[in-house]
Amino acid sequence: MSDYSSFTEKGPVGVDGLTGPSGATGPAGATGAAGSVSWVQDINEDGSSLTNWTQSAGSWTVVSGAFDCVSAANTRNMLRYTAQVPQAHLVWECEMKMFSGGGYGAGSQVGLIFSWDGTAGGGGMVILYSGGALNPSTTGLIYSEINTQVTGGAQVAHNFNLDQWYRMTLVVGLPVIDIYLDGQYQTTFGAFTTENALLYLSLYDYNCHGGFRNAKSWHLSLP
Repeated sequence: MSDYSSFTEKGPVGVDGLTGPSGATGPAGATGAAGSVSWVQDINEDGSSLTNWTQSAGSWTVVSGAFDCVSAANTRNMLRYTAQVPQAHLVWECEMKMFSGGGYGAGSQVGLIFSWDGTAGGGGMVILYSGGALNPSTTGLIYSEINTQVTGGAQVAHNFNLDQWYRMTLVVGLPVIDIYLDGQYQTTFGAFTTENALLYLSLYDYNCHGGFRNAKSWHLSLP
């Protein structure tokens, strides 16, 4: 007869034990690529060609590698960059000069238009202004119009010479604009209309013989 005395009957399975403590935190993953903020250039024109420009008013030519406009008396002349560019965070600059001769009394002007829809009253403008009859060395101003051809804005005295190139730079952070001449800060004008849309930039000549070259613009590109 078999002897089963050495076998033990298996009991029921016991309950699960408690979960042990968590292990240490692993190392952090690599940092993701950061977004970048950059200035994108929209205009880079030396003045030797009118190909990318539209003559919105007046007669414009190229003379000695620069844009040239001989204004009729008391006439506004605009040379508009054909493509629209972003306007809210903008740097817009150009070298310009007012020639001796070709003027028609007080109020001769050369300058820049920005945030312009191409019609009278649109956009803003900053100009070099001769208060007297082509004598800006004693009657010169930096002058603005909040709405081009409609609403006058701020002005500051700033004498300048005929037949001399000046690089005007507008740092446009609408509604405030910082104004530089030849890299030197001059003044800040405000109260311009806030405008984020794609609109036009333009060169401007009034009541004088004006020259323009090295027109450039950049806008701020956000990530």
